[in-house]
Amino acid sequence: MGLSWQQGPLAPGAAGHFLVPDPLPERLLFAEPLRRRMRVRFGGTWIADSEDVVLLHEPGRYPVAYFPLAPSAMTCSSPASTPPATAISG
Repeated sequence: MGLSWQQGPLAPGAAGHFLVPDPLPERLLFAEPLRRRMRVRFGGTWIADSEDVVLLHEPGRYPVAYFPLAPSAMTCSSPASTPPATAISG
């Protein structure tokens, strides 16, 4: 569940409201630590693994997970030296 969907606190049709004297800005971002391990698998290979993931919630969007730029988080050491051939480039 995202904070900005349906009745979440950042959604347009929120079920409740924040207890602040001034109105909230129109575009409010909310970042929170995930508090559990997250792994990413791509094409049968684990490419990311971390317990320090941060979720970013913003209005009208699904939450996005951000991994730290630490070598232990990414198992992919470096990008390919040459891009793959495409139908256009041959």
